[in-house]
Amino acid sequence: MRINDMFTGAILAVLSISLYLYAQSLPHIGGLSYGPGTFPSLIACGLFLGSLGLLFSGFKDFKNRQEQDKPSPDGVKKSTQFLYALSVPVAITAYMVLSPWLGFSIVCFAIVGVMVSWLSKRWKLGLIVAAATTTVMWFAFAKALQVPLPTFSF
Repeated sequence: MRINDMFTGAILAVLSISLYLYAQSLPHIGGLSYGPGTFPSLIACGLFLGSLGLLFSGFKDFKNRQEQDKPSPDGVKKSTQFLYALSVPVAITAYMVLSPWLGFSIVCFAIVGVMVSWLSKRWKLGLIVAAATTTVMWFAFAKALQVPLPTFSF
């Protein structure tokens, strides 16, 4: 049985609002316009926007109920869908294990490149998306937020 996206969106909306309210309750550091609640607040806003998208998608699916019993439109088998879902925790675990040795840039490029190439079956697109994602993430975290990212240690 497939869970409607409206249900998932509603739960995500409640959780994102709860996260935002909790982040606002964190203490503020004197003299700074931002504090420990800034990043969780940004994450909560992004989650809330995603939940709105899920709610809209679920509403559209609810209106078109007759296509619920049809097989997936792209012919993807259940075992392949399981592998796609399993690839996310595997990628997170790989990042946690490999990034202290290989550094953020190499691991991020490899993981994003492999995931996009595998899911889209287009390796050139995978390389372009991996390069762009790695660059944007590095500038966002290392430069803008000044988060120390792991570097190549050999």
